[in-house]
Amino acid sequence: MNTPLLLIFLSLSLFSLFLSQAKDAPNPVLDINGTMVQEGFMYYVVPLDLEEAGLGFNLFSIGIENACPKSVFLAEPYYWSCLIAFHYPVNPDNKGVIREWTDLNIEIFFDKYTRPCPEPNLWKIDGDPSRANITTGGENGDLSSWFKIVKTQNGYKFMYCPSVCDHYRVVCKDVGISETDESRLVLSDTPFEFTFRRPETLVNDVATPVALDAIAPNPSIQDIESIM
Repeated sequence: MNTPLLLIFLSLSLFSLFLSQAKDAPNPVLDINGTMVQEGFMYYVVPLDLEEAGLGFNLFSIGIENACPKSVFLAEPYYWSCLIAFHYPVNPDNKGVIREWTDLNIEIFFDKYTRPCPEPNLWKIDGDPSRANITTGGENGDLSSWFKIVKTQNGYKFMYCPSVCDHYRVVCKDVGISETDESRLVLSDTPFEFTFRRPETLVNDVATPVALDAIAPNPSIQDIESIM
């Protein structure tokens, strides 16, 4: 095979490989403006039926006041609440894009009214997976801390259904709202559906999405409050 034909053959092979990988990659998760959700950026989670009300998540102690870890609750209307970010996706996108049906960790940031905990701010399930609560204190790599973002008809939902380990059988459940414990997040057969919205900060009078590296590595209350 002469050199020009070899180059053409190699080019076609690389192009076919690229198309195959692009076809196999899950769809990117999009925010409310149609922009791809990215690792390392912070987001508000806004319920579908209250997109203008500023809903999201809050953290509260159960039982003993200020006890840790915190449980995750749906916030009250018209109150911009805790920000979240996504970390350590399995098979990460080289551009940092978060994709549907990909196991990842969810980090939640304490608002100005909540006393921080020493445990990691990563979400985890606490209890029997068939009826577990969602709390902080998760760890990267722990089976209880893997969640997926899944497309619904009108938005997205979180799902606990880790596929990172073949040695365990897991119960796949949606993240929903407790029917008996006010607005607490639990594993449920009825999903909580939402959209993503980026907080923005003004840089030279231009609205710019907030990345985690724009604030301190361990953000203080003042750091978070400045962008809420």
